[in-house]
Amino acid sequence: MKKFLLIIVLSGFVTGALAQSMKFTIVAGVNSSTASNIPDDFIKRVAIAGETFPNSKLIGFNAGVLAAYPVGKIAIQAGLLYTTKGGVPYSFSTGSNANNSLSRKDVLRLNYLEMPLNVIYNLPVGPGKFFLGGGPYVGIGISGKASYNIKEGPGETSTNQTTKDSKSVTYGSGYDDLKATDVGLGAKLGFALNKGWLISFNYEQGLTNLSNDPRYNGKNKTLSLSLGYSF
Repeated sequence: MKKFLLIIVLSGFVTGALAQSMKFTIVAGVNSSTASNIPDDFIKRVAIAGETFPNSKLIGFNAGVLAAYPVGKIAIQAGLLYTTKGGVPYSFSTGSNANNSLSRKDVLRLNYLEMPLNVIYNLPVGPGKFFLGGGPYVGIGISGKASYNIKEGPGETSTNQTTKDSKSVTYGSGYDDLKATDVGLGAKLGFALNKGWLISFNYEQGLTNLSNDPRYNGKNKTLSLSLGYSF
């Protein structure tokens, strides 16, 4: 909570000091994320030391406000976003035609308040401008959920059966907690119309090992497509 309040205070201070020259942008979009080598608790119960979890992509979303302070063709951009990350730590299927078929899918969904700080270069072209840039970000985990779904059958000795469970993710320093702070680097490329609308492709690579379990070294990776309107 203290970290969250600090982000709000810093955002308000920067916004108030530079508001006269700043341009604000409301953004929202779709995320495709992975949290490589971060098993959820359901998998950790049977994991062996050194086992890796390559992680499949999880679809989520992002939304928030960005503020940019222009200096010629360069702009300093900061913001506050709500964004989902995580991934699919484990998935398995024997195939629908196998006897006693079995499939399992685990999902780890992590929700963050995130503050990016980017340096953006703008290149005016016709009705708008191309822009590209990047910089660091800090995310604070505020909630999350780990779940699994197991489907068995049909087969020679089994019938259709589904088993599932879920639990809330906890952030902290405990062995089964995830670290609340996610620090990383981001990059973006997009096009903005002079009338205010824009589209942006974004990539973020986490630098923080989110796991307190010494067997794992997991980091967030997120690719997103966002639409926005500047005013």
